[in-house]
Amino acid sequence: MHELAARVGPLSTWFLETLARSADKEAPTIEQVRSRVMAWRDYVSDGLRGSGHLDQSMDWNEDGDTQWFVLSAADLQALKLLLVYKDADRTPPTELPTNPPQDPVWSEAAGSEFENALYGELLAPGIWFPGRFAFNFTCPLPDGSELEAGFADTLSEQCLAVTEKLLGSTPFDWTLWTSPPGENRELIPRARAAVAALGQAARSAEERRVPLFLVPAPSDPNGEQGA
Repeated sequence: MHELAARVGPLSTWFLETLARSADKEAPTIEQVRSRVMAWRDYVSDGLRGSGHLDQSMDWNEDGDTQWFVLSAADLQALKLLLVYKDADRTPPTELPTNPPQDPVWSEAAGSEFENALYGELLAPGIWFPGRFAFNFTCPLPDGSELEAGFADTLSEQCLAVTEKLLGSTPFDWTLWTSPPGENRELIPRARAAVAALGQAARSAEERRVPLFLVPAPSDPNGEQGA
C-alpha cells in the first residue's frame, strides 16, 4: 500500500497546485489561492454556525510552515480495523487482511457510516480543522471535491485515548512506533505506527491552530508534490 502524510499547516500552498491544474487559462498566484481558501474557510464556518453546530467562527492563519507526518495506508487501515473490532466487542485479527474493505466487521461498520463509533475521528475524516467538537460533516473543498471533516483537538484526544486504553501505552512511545517492513502484516504494530503519526500531527495542529489534511505523501515536501 502507498504512503500517506498527515499534513499540518496552511492549506493555500497545497491547493495552489490543484487549482493550477484545473485553471482554464493562467494559473492562479499564491495570493489569489490564499484569498480563495480564506473565503472558503469563512463559507464553511458560516454554514456550521448557521446550522447551530458552532457558536464561534473557525479561524486559522494561512501563513506559516508545513509539517509532514508520514504513515502508510496499510498502517492506517490496521488502526481503523482495530477500532471497529473493539467497537463491535470482537477479537481483532492478528494480521491485516489482504483486502481489508471486505472484512465483515469493517463492512458492517462502514455501512452504518461508523454510527456510534467510540473513536470516530480516526475512522471517517480526511481533514481536521482547529477546534474541539464532537461531530463530523461532509465538507466541500476549494478545488470542488468533498471530504469528511472533523476537528484536530478532538482527534488529538482520541489518539491519546487509543494509545492508553487500547494499546496500553503512553504518547512517549509515539516516536518509537515506526511502520513495520512492507511484508509485515501484524495488526498491532501497524496500528501503533498509524496512531503515533496521527497523534503527533494532531498535537501539532492543536498547538498551532491550523488544519490537518491527510494527503498522498509528497516526493518533495518543499514543492508540495504528491507522491
